[in-house]
Formats: sequence, C-alpha cells, structure tokens
Amino acid sequence: MCTWNDRGPPSRRAEKKGGALVLVLTRKAGQTLCIGHGITVRVLKVRRSSVQL
Repeated sequence: MCTWNDRGPPSRRAEKKGGALVLVLTRKAGQTLCIGHGITVRVLKVRRSSVQL
C-alpha cells in the first residue's frame, strides 16, 4: 500500500482543510504521488507549492 513518504523527501505532506485534501509539494518535476485508494498520479510540473483537489 502506498504512503505519503514512499517516494521523495519527507518535506511533502498532506493536510485536511475544510473537507478538502490539500497536497503540499516540493517544487520539483516528475514527482509520483499516491492519492486516496492506491491511485498513483504523476506530477509533471508543479508551478505552485500547493495544489488543491
């Protein structure tokens, strides 16, 4: 099962704000994120440090 710290530095974290999941990312390209139930999302370009889903 995928966890938030599977890949990349531990500076990446997830926060729950107002029922919305906010991903705080580092400003790097080609990151692999595990979101929700084993859904893997590849981030090609991160323009902002916060991406709200």
